[in-house]
Amino acid sequence: MAQSKTYLFNLQLQELSRLSRILSHPARIQIIEAVRRNRAVSFGQLKRLIPLGDSTLSRHLAVLKREQIILLTSFQTEKSGYCLNKLALEELLSRFSGFVDGEYIGREGILRE
Repeated sequence: MAQSKTYLFNLQLQELSRLSRILSHPARIQIIEAVRRNRAVSFGQLKRLIPLGDSTLSRHLAVLKREQIILLTSFQTEKSGYCLNKLALEELLSRFSGFVDGEYIGREGILRE
């Protein structure tokens, strides 16, 4: 089995690669759009919007929750749902913007060209 060679790249590039994987699937982008548009959505609402099985949808939600792009919330009916953490999403997008502009701000500081 082949081993990952990510350790050969500096930490800023590894971090940018990790961040890009967060938005690398259309289902995750659709989840973000759904919670942005509706403020909060339940798992059932997401199931109706996204044509994936329960376990696959749960894995995509787990990626977004781990990065705190979406957060668990409670509805008035005591059901849990998901809402957008706009600050976390803006931070993620600003890191990509910094990369496009020629500087990348990562956990290790700024990497300039």
